[in-house]
Amino acid sequence: MAAAYNGADWADRMLASPETVAAYKQWEQQVQGQKSDLEKWSAEQGRQLGRQALQKVDLYALAAWQILVLRNHKEVVDDAAFAGKAGLEPYFLSRWVHRLQNFKDEPGLVAFRAAATDATAAAAPEGGMVAVPDALQAQAQDLKTQAAAAAGEPRSKRATGRYGGRKNRRLRPPSTRRF
Repeated sequence: MAAAYNGADWADRMLASPETVAAYKQWEQQVQGQKSDLEKWSAEQGRQLGRQALQKVDLYALAAWQILVLRNHKEVVDDAAFAGKAGLEPYFLSRWVHRLQNFKDEPGLVAFRAAATDATAAAAPEGGMVAVPDALQAQAQDLKTQAAAAAGEPRSKRATGRYGGRKNRRLRPPSTRRF
């Protein structure tokens, strides 16, 4: 026993035959391949769902506005039921409601939010529905055309972030330049 604690060199003994070890390694490779295929499939399904939702961006924006108007008038709204009646996905509709509630400096939504603010003041719900003004519908159509144009551009050409895709680089005075 003392040899085990004092650093004795013991030879490794195989507990399985080389055929069993080879079969296990082959099985591991097969499982990794299946995981890779599943991840690719899942990513493609997500892209496909996103493209379908992008084609209905105007409907999502208007439905989200209607939900917010109903909530402002103290009516109880079930987002999933509302999405089902409108033929929309509840996940994307809830994201649009959240986006319209939380004002951020998003260039694509500035005009829609301005029209939504004007329309909200004049909106009156009737029977759990809100009539959508023409000005707001026009802004929603603009959102749809902007989204379609952005979807057609390659990702590298799209302006990203505040500075049009450029990294936020700290400018140094000329005297401290590094060469």
